Amino acid sequence: MRIFGQGMRKALAFGTALLCLEGNTGLALAQANASQSGGQQEQGKTPKAVMQTAIIYGAVVSAKDQAPLKGVPILLKNTQTGEVIVKESDPQGAYIFNHLPEGTYQILVGGGGFSLQKKEGILKAGMVGEMNFRVAVLSTGNSSLLGSIY
Repeated sequence: MRIFGQGMRKALAFGTALLCLEGNTGLALAQANASQSGGQQEQGKTPKAVMQTAIIYGAVVSAKDQAPLKGVPILLKNTQTGEVIVKESDPQGAYIFNHLPEGTYQILVGGGGFSLQKKEGILKAGMVGEMNFRVAVLSTGNSSLLGSIY
């Protein structure tokens, strides 16, 4: 059953990215800006800490029917520092990595019961990048082998 269309999933993932960014940094950044500006935050200005990081978000769907896939392993590696972050896609197939420093990244999606895909890219400060993946669900059935050894 498909609840959201492709456009709705993208809007939901982007909205989630913005909410996560605001929810995780809003208070700390407001306090930092207030202390730097004599107790008052400047209106209409993007906090400097937000501009110095990047966000990658997207969705993981089935290659067969484009249904969202929950629980798909997602590994993000900064190839310059070697730092690795591991997550899984949520029930809508969405994922988000925020507060990422500039750098070159590899993102590896799948493994276990899913086909594996890898993408690479460069993130600059202030970027919001979307990377969607279509993976195949691999067989998880049982098998048996019968025979004789002589």
